Amino acid sequence: MATDAVSGLGGKYSTTTSDLKLTSDEVSREDFLQLLIAQIQHQDPLNPMENQEFVAELATFSSLEQQTNQTELLEQILAAQNGTSTSQALSLIGQDVVAAVDTFNYQSGDTPTFLFQATSTGEAVVNITSSSGTVVRTETLQINNTGNHVYEFDGLGEYGNELASGEYTISIGSPINEDGESLDYDVYLTGQVSEVQFQEGLPVLMVGNQTVYLSDVKSVRYRDEADEAV
Repeated sequence: MATDAVSGLGGKYSTTTSDLKLTSDEVSREDFLQLLIAQIQHQDPLNPMENQEFVAELATFSSLEQQTNQTELLEQILAAQNGTSTSQALSLIGQDVVAAVDTFNYQSGDTPTFLFQATSTGEAVVNITSSSGTVVRTETLQINNTGNHVYEFDGLGEYGNELASGEYTISIGSPINEDGESLDYDVYLTGQVSEVQFQEGLPVLMVGNQTVYLSDVKSVRYRDEADEAV
């Protein structure tokens, strides 16, 4: 019967090919243990494996065992987190969310709605910028009181033309004053969650045509509460 010489585990020994079969280039803890047992069984009685070599191999096996356990634990943690994220995402269907999203995917007929918090009265300037960096719409709002304000984008460009479908970014702030300063307000996308999609196994919310990650959601309101707020 043919034999294979196995080395690299402290000493050389021979074992039959039918005793041990490895189906992967990576040695698992079971494979390692089989190799160690086979090495002890088939070592040369006149030149046995020294204690230091045996202890070193046991240490290697212990390290492999710990790595395997850690990997299994991480996989369990990730699976639990993914399950929790999925449950959270599904529970938001039909609810209104406010998310830290200022870049949006415009499609013809869309009216994406944004919230911003004005910290001063007077004028506020809205800029809509295309993905190429071109400002395609500028609008001035009159702010009579500080606090939360709603801005609904109608999809029109600077001259009243409907913008082409694509990715745009919105910014809202005060005009530049005589000191050359302006205030930039935080802008949030708001709307009803219509569905949950999965990207690379992770749940994402769909608010209109906008993709919203759970990590970007800042607040959630039931539909009746949202209607009363508006």
